[in-house]
Amino acid sequence: SPQGRQGDRVPERSEGFEMHFTQVLMKMAGGSGRRAQGFQWIGKHRLAHGIYPRSLESLAKRIRTEEQNLFYLRHPYLTVEQEDGHAKELKKFDKWLNNKRLENAVFRTRPSVRMEDKLGHLNVSSAWELD
Repeated sequence: SPQGRQGDRVPERSEGFEMHFTQVLMKMAGGSGRRAQGFQWIGKHRLAHGIYPRSLESLAKRIRTEEQNLFYLRHPYLTVEQEDGHAKELKKFDKWLNNKRLENAVFRTRPSVRMEDKLGHLNVSSAWELD
């Protein structure tokens, strides 16, 4: 094989063909040879996830949970008549209103803060120039 400077290697004629042949074989082994563009699990041209026993179990669990939720919605704990005004009996609104009043009172009675108090630590020396 011809050599340029010492240590430089000139590629053989068949090396380029081997690289292309490898790419062709890889495309043949991978099906169409195309991959999903971008994030491959979402979007219009995504790859489909396989169906495994674990995924079937999780689907069944989600369906059971949904059925349980629908059962509770069909059979509520309180009837419509009982539900009407139950919060009034517990005085929830009054408790909430009292809490709001307390919060506002605490907010309003905060001590006044002056700029001198906030920035007093910066006043190390009152002299502007050193003699």
